[in-house]
Amino acid sequence: MFEYFQAMTAAIEAGSSATVTLWINWMMVIFLSSVLFAWKHPAARYALIVIFLTIPAAVVLYTLSGKIHLIGLAHIILWTPLFYYLLTREIRGSNFNLRTPFGVWAVLLTATIFISLVFDVRDTLRVLIEYLESA
Repeated sequence: MFEYFQAMTAAIEAGSSATVTLWINWMMVIFLSSVLFAWKHPAARYALIVIFLTIPAAVVLYTLSGKIHLIGLAHIILWTPLFYYLLTREIRGSNFNLRTPFGVWAVLLTATIFISLVFDVRDTLRVLIEYLESA
């Protein structure tokens, strides 16, 4: 599995601009920083679970398709429920406090997921359209 992960990572690096690479690094930082809040907040534990499920799912999608842009499908499937949970249960929850480190992290993670999902839907649709046009 690790060799497939390395192949996917190399393909992403080869086909990405410096801005995209920076964005990918940001996503990893914001997701993995959930470890700081996991002991007290279920949302942080869910974020950890989701990122650890996303990586192998993305590797499988890339290995099967050979298309970098199709790994966004793993984000769409796994991150959409997390986005919904963060928005409805945490950020809009009665106990939410933006003035805490957890509150700032939750908003940043939710915004990051939203932005990523916009591009993931676009990329996945592009791959689907390309496939349909070639069939």
